[in-house]
This record gives sequence, C-alpha cells and structure tokens, in this order.
Amino acid sequence: IALVVMGGDATAIATAIASKKSPGTGTYGTTTEVITDQNGVPDTINFFTPTGERILADITIQPLTGYVSTTGTAIIDAVAAYVNSLPIGADVYLSKVETAANLNNGPLSSTFNVTSVTIAISPDSPGSSDLTIAFNEIAQLAISDVSLTVL
Repeated sequence: IALVVMGGDATAIATAIASKKSPGTGTYGTTTEVITDQNGVPDTINFFTPTGERILADITIQPLTGYVSTTGTAIIDAVAAYVNSLPIGADVYLSKVETAANLNNGPLSSTFNVTSVTIAISPDSPGSSDLTIAFNEIAQLAISDVSLTVL
C-alpha cells in the first residue's frame, strides 16, 4: 500500500499504519520507520509525506465602475485560498482558478473584468494549461506568487 500522510509524528504515523494494515502487506513511500510489534518482530513501514508544488499565477483585470484597490487584494486572496484548499494530489484547473479570480461571481465581480489568467508550477512561466499534481504532492500558492495586473 502507498499512503500519503500530511502532518504528525513519523513514529506515530507508522505505528497507526502497522496496526491497521493486513499482515504481510508491504508499504511504499519515501519515509521509513521500523516498528516493533507486540511479539518483538520489527516491521518496516514506509509512507509518503506530500511535497509542495509551488504554483505561480498571473491575473490581468480591467477595472470597471466601483473598482478599488482592495478588490484587487480580494482577487489575490481568493485565488490563493482556492489553490491552497485543494487536497493532496489534486490537479489545478485553470477554469477553477479563473472562477476564484472572478470572486465566484460575487457582488464585487461587477467592478472588474478578468481578461487573462495563467498558471504554472515554479519555475515554469505561467501559461494557459491545467497543472498536473502527482498523488504525493500538494499545490501551494503564496499570495506573493500571485501577480495582478490592472489595465
């Protein structure tokens, strides 16, 4: 079995895996802990901890009547919050990032028009493609990695 576990003490995680897996079932991963069972038999437990994939986003908007700079901040926050809410192994879909950039079509969305959204996994340059995240990775988008251009 291959488990991806986020957070927690490695020994406690391995102990929990050992107590739940069937005898003889092997484990796979990049983190290894040896757990001794109640009979004194050592059992090597492997598991993954997710690696972060640094996401970059470039957003261009056209301000409309009622646009204020705090709306731009809200756009950046919404895009980062969306990406950072994705579970381990979830791909980053451009259309969903665009929805977040449009503030989910909430009341402030009438004060700007999103003209372009591009995304990438660092160090690549942002483009117009969805991003594939491996089963043992997690997408991470820092606010500082969102570039907002107001035309």
